[in-house]
Amino acid sequence: MAYPGEDANRRLRRPSPWDPDAKVTDDFLDPVFSTFFEKLSLPNLMQKTNYHELAEFVAPGDLDQELSVKLDAIVEIAEKARPS
Repeated sequence: MAYPGEDANRRLRRPSPWDPDAKVTDDFLDPVFSTFFEKLSLPNLMQKTNYHELAEFVAPGDLDQELSVKLDAIVEIAEKARPS
């Protein structure tokens, strides 16, 4: 089953957003949010620096295991940090 955007990406010779070589932020999310806010006649309120906020809307079981491992490592290091 093709996902929305895959045909357009193929025609533009870009990887699928689900391809391991895709830069999802640049190839998929940036254009999606740009178009979304443009259609609402609003400034783009979802910049790349805010993409972490999207994780709140994903069920924990749907997160890729690699992401969970990386986030756990960040928390572990952050808990060891002490202000100078």
